[in-house]
Amino acid sequence: MLNEAAGTDGMTVEQLRPWLKIHSTMIRSKLLDGSYQPTAVRQIAIPKPDGRGERILGIPTVLNRLNQQAVS
Repeated sequence: MLNEAAGTDGMTVEQLRPWLKIHSTMIRSKLLDGSYQPTAVRQIAIPKPDGRGERILGIPTVLNRLNQQAVS
């Protein structure tokens, strides 16, 4: 089962650092040459506060969140 806060890859923030130690060169190359493709966003439906329907939240992977923060 995916961690509740994890994206589609199931990776948590705690798991990111060891993963980056192995894959950082590849990710950096893809970012620099423009070939990096963000992974799909996990969608979670949460009930609206008024109880009438649901709202969809999009949860990106931790790698996508890291890259978004680096760019901004």
